[in-house]
Amino acid sequence: MEGCDLPFDLTRIRPKYWDVNVTPESDKHYLTTYMGEQLKAYYPIDLVDEELLVAFQEQFEGWIEDMFAEVHHTFLREMKKLLRSRGINTGPTNQAVAGQLAALLDRELGLLPELTEGFLSRTAFNQRSEAYKVSLKVSGQQPLRSQAMLSTKDATAEYEDLRHSPPALQMQSS
Repeated sequence: MEGCDLPFDLTRIRPKYWDVNVTPESDKHYLTTYMGEQLKAYYPIDLVDEELLVAFQEQFEGWIEDMFAEVHHTFLREMKKLLRSRGINTGPTNQAVAGQLAALLDRELGLLPELTEGFLSRTAFNQRSEAYKVSLKVSGQQPLRSQAMLSTKDATAEYEDLRHSPPALQMQSS
């Protein structure tokens, strides 16, 4: 995939399905493409904690566990990793990712799951997240000097701009 600096392979994305609304009847290609679209929008911006959870809940509104289960496992793991690194406890690492992502949709809008000791000790967090700050207190470490961060307003505007532009795809030859 060209022109899209993401830490995973997006060759499973189908350009013709970009910006197509998905339903419980959508097939795995549509669902995986939609998940890739959201990951592309989330990665370059600095939404964390409640901001990211609200964006996730709004973008995946109406999704059920079976829909998440149809998404290619690489994309599910990347979404879980992104949410966790930005302060959203998705639950134990030994549970099905599809169920964990679906459970986040059932939470009150923007209400973060509890920050458990296991979550805090096993996750590398974005420095803006509340989980990062709590993990430093628990471990007795000092925060690292961070670069200037986007404001919530700037991050939200950037997210909306990115979400609607499909990535440049490198076509694979058969």
